[in-house]
Amino acid sequence: MKMMWIKSLFISGYLTLAFVTLIYAGYQGWLTSSPALWLLSLTALPISAFMGWLFLGNVPRTSANIPQLTVPTIVVSVAAAYQGVAEALPVVPVVAALLVTGALLYVFWYSRFGDRSQSELKLGEKLPQFELQYPDGTRFNSNDSQGQAGLFIFYRGNWCPLCMAQIKEVAAQYQQLEQRGVKTYLISSQSHANSEDLAKRFAVNFNFMVDVDNAAAKTLKIDAVGGTPAGLQGLGYDSDTVMPTVLMTDATGNIIFLDQTDNYRVRPEPETFLQILDGKLA
Repeated sequence: MKMMWIKSLFISGYLTLAFVTLIYAGYQGWLTSSPALWLLSLTALPISAFMGWLFLGNVPRTSANIPQLTVPTIVVSVAAAYQGVAEALPVVPVVAALLVTGALLYVFWYSRFGDRSQSELKLGEKLPQFELQYPDGTRFNSNDSQGQAGLFIFYRGNWCPLCMAQIKEVAAQYQQLEQRGVKTYLISSQSHANSEDLAKRFAVNFNFMVDVDNAAAKTLKIDAVGGTPAGLQGLGYDSDTVMPTVLMTDATGNIIFLDQTDNYRVRPEPETFLQILDGKLA
């Protein structure tokens, strides 16, 4: 629990530092013609561009280690630190070190959940019982899904760009899922209003479900206490969220596919769901 809160503060602080450095160091470098400040600004560019790509590029997944982010950050930070020493600007190597450390922590620590074997979800076993609500407050019990194959996607909230891209990806194949008799459930602990807004955004026959107080995620042991980045609470999101999880059940309620990623940026391809249903994957 404590680690998630540290991660929440880290990601907000790191991205703020990167964006401020990109703009301020770049502006000061332009005013003073300082190569050190220009290089410092460029040290913040990879993570800034990466985040912009996530939010604007409909990116549902990335590679686990993102060398396109880490390698340029390391190379430019070394050059910035060297030039900062040469120009007697001690703040430059300090900020460069913080930025490169932040990039490595983001990729190899923040993005990862670690061991998820404590989850109550087990491939080949029955879907555990839990309760959800529709955006209008109507109750739903997981047992109600039996009798029809189901695709359950637990996502972090409308604030998560990878989650939104993943949902968009699945929405593009909803007719293929329906043709195979699959009912899709999109589940988040965000507010009823946010879930209703998401339902309006996608004109598909999906069930947009609310996990009130993160109760289902806690029951299934896939909750991320304090996992929402610090500051988003001001936009109406709870501090607690869920570790992205995807599962499929057959008509009897048995779990026939389960993805409990240990990295929030690594998610299953949508074609996998169709392949499972068509018996092309064991």
